[in-house]
Order: sequence, then structure tokens, then C-alpha cells
Amino acid sequence: MAGLAAAGGQWALIGVAVLFGVGYGAARAGLDVSVQGGLESSLRASGAAIQYTAHDLLIGLGSWGLGWWAGVAGYGAMYGAVSGITLVGLVGWLMAGRFLYQRAPRRPA
Repeated sequence: MAGLAAAGGQWALIGVAVLFGVGYGAARAGLDVSVQGGLESSLRASGAAIQYTAHDLLIGLGSWGLGWWAGVAGYGAMYGAVSGITLVGLVGWLMAGRFLYQRAPRRPA
């Protein structure tokens, strides 16, 4: 996202968007595996439903709020804000993962 905030031309924007898409796809697949791998087999359907509902809800709320921010401050500021939000989320996810996996060891599927 920081690349999108700083992209100076059309080809730079396309290149950064492709790179973002590949990274997002890998991160999304990793998140799916992490969530499903941490649940008992009887709870995996419920876990997937909660995960995708939260994902869709945050996409809707994020696009509404960030769309407003883009209208006020411009697209560069919006992509910069998304970069900051993503960084905070990454740090939180890493910290939560360390805490959760220390407390609850993985169970075999």
C-alpha cells in the first residue's frame, strides 16, 4: 500500500498493484490455513463462516471510511493510511499469534 501512495506513473501503479495482489493472495491463503489449522474438525465450518463474515464486514466498512478519507485528503493519503493500518494489524497478529500458540498447543486434525 505504501507503494500505491508513492507510485508516480501508470506503469508504476500497475506494477505495485500486481505486487500487492500477489502478496494479498499469499497472505489470505496463509490466514485461511492458520485459522482452519487451529480448530477442531467439527468447528472448521463455523470458523470459516466467522472468518469470511468478518472479512466482508471490514471490506465494507473500510471502503466506506477510506472512501470518505480519499475524498477529504486524496488517494495518496488514503493509501498511506491503509499502510499504517496494515502495519498495526501485522504487529497485532504477530503478537497475538505468539501469545495464543504459547497458551494453546496445536491439536492434531
